[in-house]
Amino acid sequence: MGNSVRALLIPALLGILAGPHLTARAPQLERPVLVGQGDEVDASQWPSPKSQPKTAADTDCWVTAASNPDYAPDPDVFSGSDLKLDVTVVNLEALLQWASSSNVAGTSARQAAVGDVVLYLNGTEVRNLHPMREQSGDVTHRVLMLNGKRFRVIQRILHFHFDRAPLSSAWPQGIVEPVPDKWDAVKMIVSVGLPKLKSVRSESLDPNDNPASPITVDMRPRWRPSDRIPEYASELDAWVNGFIVDGSSYVSPIPPTYGLGQSIVIQFNNPQAYIQWATSKDKTKTQDRTVANLVLFVDGHPIPGLHPGSLGQPSDTPARSQNRQLIVPAQQLEFRLKRTLESNEAWSALLNRPSFTRDVAVSIGFEDLAPAITNILPRQNDLVPMRLQIIPVNLWSVIGAILVVASFVLFFVLAAKSDLIRDTGAPARADGWKPFSLARTQMAFWFFLVFSTYFFIFVVTGDKDTIPVSVLGLIGVSAATAVGSALVDAAARRDDDSRLTIVGPSTPIASRREEVKRLEVEQSNLSAELAAGGDDSTKQEHLKTIRRALRSIRRSSVEKFAFDLLAENETIAFHRFQICVWTLLLGIIFMKDVWDKLAMPEFSTTLVGLMGISSGTYVALKERPAGK
Repeated sequence: MGNSVRALLIPALLGILAGPHLTARAPQLERPVLVGQGDEVDASQWPSPKSQPKTAADTDCWVTAASNPDYAPDPDVFSGSDLKLDVTVVNLEALLQWASSSNVAGTSARQAAVGDVVLYLNGTEVRNLHPMREQSGDVTHRVLMLNGKRFRVIQRILHFHFDRAPLSSAWPQGIVEPVPDKWDAVKMIVSVGLPKLKSVRSESLDPNDNPASPITVDMRPRWRPSDRIPEYASELDAWVNGFIVDGSSYVSPIPPTYGLGQSIVIQFNNPQAYIQWATSKDKTKTQDRTVANLVLFVDGHPIPGLHPGSLGQPSDTPARSQNRQLIVPAQQLEFRLKRTLESNEAWSALLNRPSFTRDVAVSIGFEDLAPAITNILPRQNDLVPMRLQIIPVNLWSVIGAILVVASFVLFFVLAAKSDLIRDTGAPARADGWKPFSLARTQMAFWFFLVFSTYFFIFVVTGDKDTIPVSVLGLIGVSAATAVGSALVDAAARRDDDSRLTIVGPSTPIASRREEVKRLEVEQSNLSAELAAGGDDSTKQEHLKTIRRALRSIRRSSVEKFAFDLLAENETIAFHRFQICVWTLLLGIIFMKDVWDKLAMPEFSTTLVGLMGISSGTYVALKERPAGK
């Protein structure tokens, strides 16, 4: 009986005596909680245990958190092939003191040190994985409360870097729980300990936090260069992943819009695989096969000279490629969209047939080879293309467009209501207006065509020097034609009164109609008199004049304009017809080149000379009065 009582009382007394010292072996009345940071005057030093703990888990040392020091697409996922962990350990000195006193640190000749610590995952040691050298700020003082008392402890951040294949013999094989929707990923509990021993406890000491959660480790293999190089770029484990906006991947379904003068940042997954493939295609260009020499591809067109202006540091990213799951290095490359003499032809092919925006595919590669495959594609499932801004809408482009439109409107109003492009030296038509001048109309045609297209090309491309010499030649020919026509008119001063002016430009419509009816009655009377047997030449000429006047005044505005340009003395003249045809033909070619190539055409000297001959013929054969 005495022995039984003694067996019950002795453990109880030992527990009471050991309680104030708070050893790891003593029953704890509450969970330890970190309540502050820094030295506190009312906090005492953590006491050494009176009795030796049996295992590392019995020491007063805790792992409270594990985080990834590098940026990752998913901050909760770690790469198993390149594991980087920052492990927060509270009171590591308790573990080291226990290891030194028990002579379990691997050597009996020295005290256990921080460098002897190894990483444990799922309770399994990752052999030879010791922490890296401590950095400034890794060691801080904390205050821990337990059973109503406050104690000073040291908190350390241990940096671990495991750069081996995940199937290495050193990698722990224990799996706690499969992770849904993640390829080859497992959850693992992070802790630390000493070689060939168990690890310390892993739990949160934050009063507002749950016990420490396991981390998710991605077990996919890291990409390595292969001896077998694919034949085509589409077979590579290298691809353009997408845009980077404000430091993160662009995920909106709305395509980002970029135009000339702007910069884009693109993530290129595994550029080294593409460079290895490109090098194998031409060994003589090995020195040129670098990331800095890559160019941007837009809709399959390489943009010569458009190299990345900024190279981001490569970082690992989990991905699927060619039905394989792996970890690849990704690099962010910045390109500034600009047009140069070297890239002018490529940009013209992209910006031609302009609209305000256009969805395009974007990739990266070397100029003389096929680009890498890309996820930036238009009209491809849920992939997001790039929206290329062709016609920018800003304050200056709107002001310029208003100026161009206002110039056209003002020109047409003045052309219809004044003598702006009329032949002031010719007799007036039957409606009182001077006829339109072919030479002045041609000069206005080329002026507005060049003026409007010059502004349009400037808005789209930003280029200012876009008028070729041949276009200047055409403008010069039209100006010379107008000057020559004016000189002929000044020398002849045609005063031919064979045209009958029956109304004036300002005559009211009602008066015009009355005058037309009066002339129709007069025409009928003259026709009847001449039909009755009269042979009066004066009346016949007068009847012809009335008929010409009535035909002229009954024509529509468009018919009057066309007839003025093509006819002389009420007859279509071939020398006028041919200059109109040549002007329209060259104008159509001009507009088509601007639309297709976003540049004014370079007419040959033969065409410019042909236009000059046509204009000279018109001036030489221009109508003159009899005797002039």
